[in-house]
Amino acid sequence: MNNWNKRGEKYLSVYWFAILVIVAVGISAMVIIFYGKPYDVREIEAGILINKIVDCLSNADGTLNAEINNENFLNKCHLVLGDEYYLEIDPFGIKQGNFNLKDYCGKGESVVCVKRNVYLLDEENREVIIKILSVVGKDA
Repeated sequence: MNNWNKRGEKYLSVYWFAILVIVAVGISAMVIIFYGKPYDVREIEAGILINKIVDCLSNADGTLNAEINNENFLNKCHLVLGDEYYLEIDPFGIKQGNFNLKDYCGKGESVVCVKRNVYLLDEENREVIIKILSVVGKDA
Protein backbone atom coordinates (compact mmCIF):
# COMPACT_ATOMS: atom_id res chain seq x y z
CA MET A 1 0.00 0.00 0.00
CA ASN A 2 2.81 2.36 0.83
CA ASN A 3 4.40 1.70 -2.57
CA TRP A 4 1.26 2.93 -4.42
CA ASN A 5 1.32 6.30 -2.58
CA LYS A 6 4.89 7.02 -3.69
CA ARG A 7 4.01 6.32 -7.31
CA GLY A 8 1.01 8.63 -7.07
CA GLU A 9 3.12 11.40 -5.57
CA LYS A 10 5.56 11.11 -8.47
CA TYR A 11 2.76 11.59 -11.03
CA LEU A 12 1.20 14.38 -8.99
CA SER A 13 4.48 16.27 -8.84
CA VAL A 14 4.77 16.17 -12.67
CA TYR A 15 1.27 17.66 -13.03
CA TRP A 16 2.01 20.21 -10.32
CA PHE A 17 5.16 21.27 -12.18
CA ALA A 18 3.16 21.55 -15.45
CA ILE A 19 0.55 23.75 -13.75
CA LEU A 20 3.28 25.99 -12.35
CA VAL A 21 4.81 26.36 -15.82
CA ILE A 22 1.41 27.25 -17.35
CA VAL A 23 0.76 29.87 -14.65
CA ALA A 24 4.27 31.35 -15.06
CA VAL A 25 3.88 31.57 -18.85
CA GLY A 26 0.43 33.18 -18.45
CA ILE A 27 1.69 35.82 -16.01
CA SER A 28 4.69 36.55 -18.26
CA ALA A 29 2.44 36.94 -21.31
CA MET A 30 0.12 39.33 -19.45
CA VAL A 31 3.05 41.48 -18.30
CA ILE A 32 4.49 41.62 -21.83
CA ILE A 33 1.11 42.58 -23.32
CA PHE A 34 0.43 45.22 -20.65
CA TYR A 35 3.87 46.84 -20.68
CA GLY A 36 4.61 46.28 -24.36
CA LYS A 37 4.36 48.85 -27.13
CA PRO A 38 2.05 51.71 -26.09
CA TYR A 39 -1.18 52.27 -27.97
CA ASP A 40 -1.11 55.01 -30.60
CA VAL A 41 -4.47 56.76 -30.59
CA ARG A 42 -3.46 59.73 -32.73
CA GLU A 43 -5.33 58.48 -35.80
CA ILE A 44 -8.51 58.08 -33.76
CA GLU A 45 -7.93 61.51 -32.22
CA ALA A 46 -7.54 63.07 -35.68
CA GLY A 47 -10.79 61.41 -36.80
CA ILE A 48 -12.66 62.72 -33.77
CA LEU A 49 -11.31 66.21 -34.47
CA ILE A 50 -12.58 66.00 -38.06
CA ASN A 51 -16.01 64.89 -36.81
CA LYS A 52 -16.16 67.91 -34.47
CA ILE A 53 -15.20 70.20 -37.37
CA VAL A 54 -17.92 68.71 -39.59
CA ASP A 55 -20.47 69.23 -36.82
CA CYS A 56 -19.36 72.84 -36.57
CA LEU A 57 -19.41 73.48 -40.32
CA SER A 58 -22.88 72.06 -40.84
CA ASN A 59 -26.15 73.48 -39.60
CA ALA A 60 -28.86 71.33 -38.02
CA ASP A 61 -30.51 70.78 -41.42
CA GLY A 62 -27.25 69.59 -43.05
CA THR A 63 -26.47 72.78 -44.90
CA LEU A 64 -23.18 74.62 -44.85
CA ASN A 65 -22.57 77.21 -42.14
CA ALA A 66 -21.20 80.01 -44.34
CA GLU A 67 -20.34 82.44 -41.54
CA ILE A 68 -17.24 80.51 -40.46
CA ASN A 69 -13.88 81.80 -41.64
CA ASN A 70 -10.23 81.60 -40.57
CA GLU A 71 -10.56 84.39 -37.99
CA ASN A 72 -13.59 83.10 -36.08
CA PHE A 73 -13.16 79.35 -36.67
CA LEU A 74 -11.72 78.41 -33.27
CA ASN A 75 -14.26 80.50 -31.34
CA LYS A 76 -17.29 79.31 -33.34
CA CYS A 77 -16.26 75.66 -33.12
CA HIS A 78 -15.15 75.90 -29.47
CA LEU A 79 -11.73 74.39 -30.20
CA VAL A 80 -8.40 74.95 -28.51
CA LEU A 81 -5.47 73.61 -30.52
CA GLY A 82 -2.16 72.88 -28.84
CA ASP A 83 1.26 72.58 -30.45
CA GLU A 84 0.62 68.99 -31.51
CA TYR A 85 -2.34 69.80 -33.82
CA TYR A 86 -2.77 71.28 -37.28
CA LEU A 87 -5.98 71.73 -39.29
CA GLU A 88 -6.54 72.71 -42.90
CA ILE A 89 -10.01 73.14 -44.36
CA ASP A 90 -10.58 73.86 -48.06
CA PRO A 91 -12.35 75.77 -49.68
CA PHE A 92 -12.61 77.98 -46.56
CA GLY A 93 -8.87 78.61 -46.50
CA ILE A 94 -8.77 77.76 -42.79
CA LYS A 95 -5.30 76.87 -41.54
CA GLN A 96 -4.96 76.61 -37.77
CA GLY A 97 -2.47 75.07 -35.37
CA ASN A 98 1.20 74.20 -35.66
CA PHE A 99 2.03 74.83 -39.34
CA ASN A 100 5.28 72.85 -39.15
CA LEU A 101 3.46 69.53 -38.63
CA LYS A 102 2.13 69.41 -42.19
CA ASP A 103 5.68 69.07 -43.55
CA TYR A 104 6.07 65.73 -41.73
CA CYS A 105 3.00 64.05 -43.29
CA GLY A 106 4.05 60.77 -44.87
CA LYS A 107 7.62 61.03 -43.57
CA GLY A 108 7.80 58.60 -40.69
CA GLU A 109 5.86 58.12 -37.49
CA SER A 110 6.30 61.55 -35.92
CA VAL A 111 2.84 62.72 -37.04
CA VAL A 112 -0.43 61.12 -38.13
CA CYS A 113 -2.25 62.79 -41.01
CA VAL A 114 -5.90 62.09 -41.78
CA LYS A 115 -7.62 63.51 -44.87
CA ARG A 116 -11.35 63.38 -45.34
CA ASN A 117 -13.79 64.80 -47.89
CA VAL A 118 -17.18 65.97 -46.65
CA TYR A 119 -20.15 66.85 -48.83
CA LEU A 120 -22.56 69.56 -47.64
CA LEU A 121 -25.23 71.67 -49.32
CA ASP A 122 -24.97 75.44 -49.62
CA GLU A 123 -27.86 77.94 -49.48
CA GLU A 124 -28.89 77.14 -53.09
CA ASN A 125 -28.83 73.36 -52.39
CA ARG A 126 -25.66 72.86 -54.43
CA GLU A 127 -23.21 70.26 -53.26
CA VAL A 128 -19.99 71.64 -51.78
CA ILE A 129 -16.93 69.43 -51.29
CA ILE A 130 -15.01 70.29 -48.14
CA LYS A 131 -11.52 68.82 -47.83
CA ILE A 132 -10.28 68.51 -44.25
CA LEU A 133 -6.72 67.66 -43.24
CA SER A 134 -6.13 66.88 -39.59
CA VAL A 135 -2.56 66.38 -38.35
CA VAL A 136 -1.77 65.13 -34.86
CA GLY A 137 1.83 65.02 -33.63
CA LYS A 138 3.44 63.44 -30.61
CA ASP A 139 3.20 65.17 -27.27
CA ALA A 140 6.44 66.91 -26.46
